[in-house]
Amino acid sequence: MTPDKIKKDFGDFIKNERDRQGLAQWQIADKVGISQVQLCHIENGNRRLDLPLALAICKVLRLDIRTFLDKYV
Repeated sequence: MTPDKIKKDFGDFIKNERDRQGLAQWQIADKVGISQVQLCHIENGNRRLDLPLALAICKVLRLDIRTFLDKYV
């Protein structure tokens, strides 16, 4: 699996869950301390993110990052 594929899959993973929970990008971004634009780039797979940020996003969405890792990596 390529880094670009992981970025795209993680973006899809969090976008789908955010939509399912009825949350706006700005709500998640505000809670993790990034801009809405940055979250948009993450969801579109256009921004590299580090593990602490990925964990913070998962925490806000009440997701276990292992779910993503088991499914996509």
